[in-house]
Parts: sequence; structure tokens; C-alpha cells
Amino acid sequence: MCHDLIVKTAVLGGKGLFGHRLCESLVAAGHEVVSVRPRRQGSVASPYRGVTYSAVDVTDDEAVITQVLHGVDALVYGVGVSDVGPVEGGDAVEWVRDVVGRTFRAAAAAGVEQVVVIGSYLAAWERANPGLGIADRHPYVRARIAEADFAIEVGTELGMRVCVLEIPYVFGAGSGERHHWREILLDRLRGPVVLFPTGGTSVITTQQLVDAVMSALQRGEHAARYPLTDMDLTWREMISVVMDALGQRSPIMGVPRWVAQPICVRVIRRLQRHGQLRGLSAEHVLDDFLCSHIYVDATWSRELLRYRPGGVPQAIRDESLDAYGLPIESPRPVPQFAGRRR
Repeated sequence: MCHDLIVKTAVLGGKGLFGHRLCESLVAAGHEVVSVRPRRQGSVASPYRGVTYSAVDVTDDEAVITQVLHGVDALVYGVGVSDVGPVEGGDAVEWVRDVVGRTFRAAAAAGVEQVVVIGSYLAAWERANPGLGIADRHPYVRARIAEADFAIEVGTELGMRVCVLEIPYVFGAGSGERHHWREILLDRLRGPVVLFPTGGTSVITTQQLVDAVMSALQRGEHAARYPLTDMDLTWREMISVVMDALGQRSPIMGVPRWVAQPICVRVIRRLQRHGQLRGLSAEHVLDDFLCSHIYVDATWSRELLRYRPGGVPQAIRDESLDAYGLPIESPRPVPQFAGRRR
């Protein structure tokens, strides 16, 4: 199939603002779009015109999934591994292989010829730094690596073109869905003093992710893994934008490891009991992620996929405001920082 002849695309698992904007962009580009959501998510709050909505679970029989994907040319596979299925112990990799195998076989039977997998930049980080042993300590990272490896393997066997986008932290506003960042980050920045470790991470915007997916559907190569980033920010730089958006004036202070470690373990375990950050070893999150600068070089990916740089600070600001139901102002100056563009 010529890349330019894709006419019907299914989005499996894409939720929140990303899923909405991706469907919107696909429709605008002339695609017939099927948005496939897990049954547990219920009905769509704000259906988008031109999108057909279907409910199916990745644990359903292949025949059920095939029926939903009938006539689809390309599939955006955004199921992930942390909010469905087991991600603790040795079950995570086997669960991922089962789900990927079932879904991809069903997709091939339905006529799908191309799959874009929404993966994690932690797989790229592990690939670039195997000596750190991140995958050994965190089932989530192992599962993400297995997801990409097996997706490419099965795609090769079934004659489908499969590429993987390895995404970092994503910010954007207007999703109308539960705000992931409010629970994990924003609520923890509202005290009289903000204590946070000294690491950092790569970041992109929701729109950049959408643009990268759209481009991958057109020019993604089989078995390619594309790390996506726009800016590398320290936690202090990211937090300064959030606090400015929320009108917070609390000082931001680094915290010694011996103070941070027990607090971090306690917070991570509490979040995991509520379904967040599953598959990460609470005892190693501080050293492996929060005190590390996880910056992945994606210069070549951006040049190939042609998503535009810029907009990260404004996206962080907008999501911070939207998370608390505050009006999103027109673009305005944000705190200056030395974030590095990738």
C-alpha cells in the first residue's frame, strides 16, 4: 500500500487530548476514522464529527477485534502497559506479548497494513544506556521494550509495516478528561516550600505528538523506532512554569537524597494503590528517574518526521491552568529558563 493511499485509520487506546486531537487531525486530512476505546471508559463525552466510536477490550477474542477493525488500512496502537493488565512481577512481558499478538493478528485479518505504536522514551533511554540496568529494576520499562520488540516481530511475520514512536512527558490542555499531571505533579507544588530532586526529562507537546503520528503514517519505516523530544528541562525549570501559571510564589529547593528517598517511596506507593505509576519500583524511582537527567537525543527523528519545534512552556502552562478549571489565557511570556532544544 502506498503511504498516501491510507483512507481509513483506527486509533486504539489513544485517550484524552491526544486521542481527540489525533482524530481531529486525521479527519481534517481526509481519513475515515475509527476511535476504539475500552468498554470501561464508557461513552465519549464530546464526540467528534466524522469519527466512528467503538468499544472493545484488548483481551477480547481476535474475531471481535477483527470485526471492529474491518476495512481499516492503518492502526495507531496506543494501548500502553500501565493502565491495563499486570505490570508487576514476571507477568507484564507475557501479558504484553499476548495482547500485541492477539491485536496484531486480528488487525492483519481485518486488512490492516500499517501500525504506528505509541511507545515510551524509557525504552530509548535503556537502549542508549544499557549499563544503568533500568529495565532490570522496573517491570514497566521491561514491558515497554517487549511491546516494541514483539510488535515489530509480529508485524514482520504478518506482512504489516510497524514503527514505534518513543514518547517522553507530554503536556497540553483541553482534554476534558481526568488530568494525569494534577495527581502526580501539580497537587504536590502547592505547599509553602516546594522540595524536588535535581534531575530532569525530555518533554513534548500534545500537538507535536499528533503531528509525529500523522507523519509516521505517511513516512514511517518498518521496524524503525523514533524517539520524540522537543526540549530537555530540569525539574526546577518545569516546576517554575507550573508555579508561575498557578500564581504560586513558594521557593523551590533541592532536597538531599536521604531526605527524599523515604518520602518518594511513600508517595509512589500511595499513587500505585490508586492506579498511577504502576510497574515502577518505588525504591528505585528517585535514583533512576527523579535524580537522573533523562534526555534522549531525537534530533534525527524530528527531522525525519518533521514535527515543528516550540511551544513546550506554553503547553505546560495551559495544562496547569486547565487541570484546576482555570481559564487558559492567550499566549503570554513564561519564565525564562535554559531548556535545551533537541
